Amino acid sequence: MTEPAAKRKRAEGSTLQQAIQSEPWLKDGNIVLEAEGNQFRVHRSILANHSSIFEDMFAMPQPSATNESELVEGCPVVKLSDTAADLQYVLKALCYRSYVALGLTPIPMPVVAAFLRLGKKYDIGILHAEAVKRLTYECPSSLEDFDKLEFWSMIETENGLPIEIVRLARETDFPSILPIALYCCCRCYTAPEILKGVKGKGGKHVALSSEDKETCIVANQRIIRAQAETTFAWMNPGHSSGSLYRFCRSVTLCASARKDLLCRTFLPLPRSIALDLWEVEWEDGMCDLCVDDAKTSHNEGRQKMWNDLPTFFNLPGWAELLKL
Repeated sequence: MTEPAAKRKRAEGSTLQQAIQSEPWLKDGNIVLEAEGNQFRVHRSILANHSSIFEDMFAMPQPSATNESELVEGCPVVKLSDTAADLQYVLKALCYRSYVALGLTPIPMPVVAAFLRLGKKYDIGILHAEAVKRLTYECPSSLEDFDKLEFWSMIETENGLPIEIVRLARETDFPSILPIALYCCCRCYTAPEILKGVKGKGGKHVALSSEDKETCIVANQRIIRAQAETTFAWMNPGHSSGSLYRFCRSVTLCASARKDLLCRTFLPLPRSIALDLWEVEWEDGMCDLCVDDAKTSHNEGRQKMWNDLPTFFNLPGWAELLKL
């Protein structure tokens, strides 16, 4: 072997030795996966049983190691292009049953993202299904499911979570969760926060793509205008003399109550709250007949807003999104 080749070989061996041994590190494991300088020792059989990609990889004839520098504790090393964090979450789930055996207990967003990314990449069905279940619960595709959910009860709450879900949906081509994720950005953040981003967990800066920033800013204004004519049309003082409240028992008092509520709810700055459920305190000051009319109008308006929601963000309709 020439001197340059020998130096190169020693350098490669040194790199392997300098890699960090990380959990899971199973002492009786027979293969080492490496990502970003972190190594994980696991069993081929565990990977092959859960992933058709790894199964096919291991079924192929493997090049034999020419010397010990190409092995770690006698195990061949497979280098992957994934992040070390994503790989660790996935391997802990497969080897230790971490995260996936927690039922409805919330798990961190980075774990959900790793399950979705690597579950899809390596065809690990159990993890991909776990991620899809949690994301579609938090970002449902029907108003009925939206009304039943408790926000961030399957994914741990953190500032910037709606933004992270939008970014993940774009990255992994998961469009059906985008309408609610984008709506939550409009609902939860101010315009400056949408444009500049926010501080997520551990002070990490989280921001939408330039395209999604523009989409949310424009959609926010469109939603605010539309909700005034749909979900919250019942607050419009012009309805006092119209057909909506034709059986009102106290026209002046009920109209005044709605006007005051309108000011308290939308002044000084209106907000995107088109999908908010009816609030009991909104009934104060209105007669029972006006309350019934207002509730009916509110619910019909919510349904209309829901039906149109994807279009506010330049997305296909719900039926088309669910096919993608």
